[in-house]
Formats: sequence, structure tokens, C-alpha cells
Amino acid sequence: MYFENGPIALRRFTMDDLEAVHAYASDPETVEFQGFGPNTLEQSRAWLEKVVANDPGSSKELERYYLAVVRQDTGEVIGCASLWRTDRKHPTSVAFGLTIRKDQWRQGFGARAAEMSVLMAVTLTDVNLLEVLVRREDIASQKIMKGIPQFKHCDELEVPIKGRIHQMDAYGKWISRI
Repeated sequence: MYFENGPIALRRFTMDDLEAVHAYASDPETVEFQGFGPNTLEQSRAWLEKVVANDPGSSKELERYYLAVVRQDTGEVIGCASLWRTDRKHPTSVAFGLTIRKDQWRQGFGARAAEMSVLMAVTLTDVNLLEVLVRREDIASQKIMKGIPQFKHCDELEVPIKGRIHQMDAYGKWISRI
């Protein structure tokens, strides 16, 4: 499985990606707005083993998909893009999540990966609605979502993450299928 968009690509994770996964998953600033971390090496390895073992292949039945975000110029894994099923608003909807290592921020990789989420959703799932939930205090991610015209702000909600309630904005994109 492989998606490309300019300077980045999305592909399946392998166990060879452990060092790169741990580089972003263990950094407190990178995972500040994520539902995980900062990870120990053992936590990163356990997560990666689970992801590799549950590789979606061509199945549209899995509840969650994880793909490595890779720089095309270096082949380096710089983050993770994920899709997961949610029935929060619509029975055939998925949410999109993204983690990019902090030394790769402000280079347009997040916006490119968010744009690719539509292709991921169409290819990997049978959904009609793609949602991106962004914490209000995550200014960089808010800016990315507001800069992608395909996504529209559609809801405000409170979500428990790491034992606390957070204010979130939901951005949505209806997927039309022919």
C-alpha cells in the first residue's frame, strides 16, 4: 500500500521502522496533542508489533489503519497517518489522525498528509464522511485544516484524552463515490 503526494508518501509500517517511530513517539513536544506518549522504547516496539501484525492489506474491515509518513527525498519515516472508524455523526464515517516528528514541522508535510487522507479513506474503507478532530490549542493543526478547502468546520465537541477533557473542532469532508 503506497500513496504519494509531492514530497511525502504513505506506506505500511515494518519492524525496521522502530527507531524512526520511537523518535517521534518519545518526544514530549511531538506528542503533546496526541492520545499517546511520550513512549518508552518498549511501548513504541509493542505498538509497532501490533500495527505490523494487523496490517490492513486490502481489507476494509479493520477498525483502524496506520501508515508511515515517509519523506520521498530521503526515504525517512517522519510520522504516522491513521484512519479509524467512528459513528459519532454518521454510521459510515472515519476520523483521520496525524503525527509528524517536530524537526519536520513547518515544511508542508502535515497539509500534504491531510490532503492524502481522502484518498486513504476511499481506498481503505467504505466510508462516506471523513472527519479530522483538532484540539483547539493545537494552533498548527488548526491552521493546516483551515488551509485545506475540501474540509469544512462542522462541529465543536469535548473529548477525553489522557485523563482530561479537551475542546476539539471537527472538520469534515463528504466523500462521493461513483
